[in-house]
Amino acid sequence: MKNKEFKTFIIMILLFISEGIFFVFYTPPFEAPDENHHLDYINYFANNLSLPVQNVKEQKVAGEGHQNPLYYVLTGVMVKFLNDGRGIEYKIMKNSNNSMNGGTVYHSSFFLHGKRIFNSRKDKFVFYLLRFFSLFCGAVTLFFIFKTIMLFATEYILTVLSISFAAFLPQFIFINSVISNDALSITLTSISIYFFFSVAVEKKLFSIVLALVFMGFAVLTKYYSIGFLFLFVGYFLLVIKNTKNIYFRRKYLKYFFEGFLLFVLITLPLFVRNLMLYSNILGYKVLPSTGHGLFDLSVKDIFHQFGFLFVSFYGKFGWVNVNLPFVFYLIFAVFSLLVLTFILIHREKLFKEDVNLLSLFGILIIFGEVFFYNILTVQMQGRFLFPALSFAVILIHNSLNASIKNGNVKNITAITTIFIFFLASVVSIYYQYMFYR
Repeated sequence: MKNKEFKTFIIMILLFISEGIFFVFYTPPFEAPDENHHLDYINYFANNLSLPVQNVKEQKVAGEGHQNPLYYVLTGVMVKFLNDGRGIEYKIMKNSNNSMNGGTVYHSSFFLHGKRIFNSRKDKFVFYLLRFFSLFCGAVTLFFIFKTIMLFATEYILTVLSISFAAFLPQFIFINSVISNDALSITLTSISIYFFFSVAVEKKLFSIVLALVFMGFAVLTKYYSIGFLFLFVGYFLLVIKNTKNIYFRRKYLKYFFEGFLLFVLITLPLFVRNLMLYSNILGYKVLPSTGHGLFDLSVKDIFHQFGFLFVSFYGKFGWVNVNLPFVFYLIFAVFSLLVLTFILIHREKLFKEDVNLLSLFGILIIFGEVFFYNILTVQMQGRFLFPALSFAVILIHNSLNASIKNGNVKNITAITTIFIFFLASVVSIYYQYMFYR
């Protein structure tokens, strides 16, 4: 790991944490997607030391009780230990003016915040501690994205630029400052991706085991990383098939079967439980529905949904009803189109390398999962794409590296882009603060 890049990364991660702290405190309690429902699941485990059963009325947790359990078990134990053996007690009222609650105003708070919400100071303290747990997960995610890019990064300024894309991504900062299973899921997936590329780039064979183990824990947290399992397994099997060295092949097979066995052991209890309770290994029968899927919409509405997916990837806060200024969405759109253009121009060179091809497949897999999910229920939210953030950072770095040859142009372009990313993250804090002021 290069010392110069590491020192710069430390500065960026400190800025990320600082901005995250603002979001932690400037976002009123429960003004994040399903934050109250996530806390209800945490409370259920803290109070009962058991998981909810969604088809039994007395054991059901509305909203998020269908989710995979690892995040809720960890945070439920934390809450029980820190909060006198009980869940966090709170009382909140919906804002009837908000259009999601039957009112007429879309850009308004989801809940009313004029009255006391938490039963005690300890309840409030533990609530914010859970938010800081998410922020810690975000910092760990960035660390492993940095470690991943450093496996093959050659240009200092482009390394900093690609990392800043993730570190200053407004929506990423926001979702890692509230109570949600997304933060832990993204972290575990990013760790798994790092070990995957550690195999592909550095040929560290034991990393096969670690990649599959952390993938197992990621699936145990949230399903939307499960598609990467097929990418990992497919790549590992392809390498084994094409390896002529018998000793290397046997060693590769050994670690692959050990890792895959551990993945099965980690995830099998969840699949068996779902099968026994819901007659479906993924538990889809108890998945909440919006009442219609993507294909039920008009062509205009479908385009609108994909537009919503784009803007909510870059920054849409609260209950996805707090916007950034339009100019930043325009800048992000231009940047995205430039990167895509560079990838298309240099596709032959880029996709000769396994790293870029695997990253492209990773992005397509998570996008395909989001698309499939929205065939069943329309929830086009950009945070669902964050498990592929490591892959995106890789393609950003390598496509820019292939396209910008002039050193002076490269430096000026990178520094300007980094500043714009940082400015967008600062402005997002201001807009979040002003919205709820």
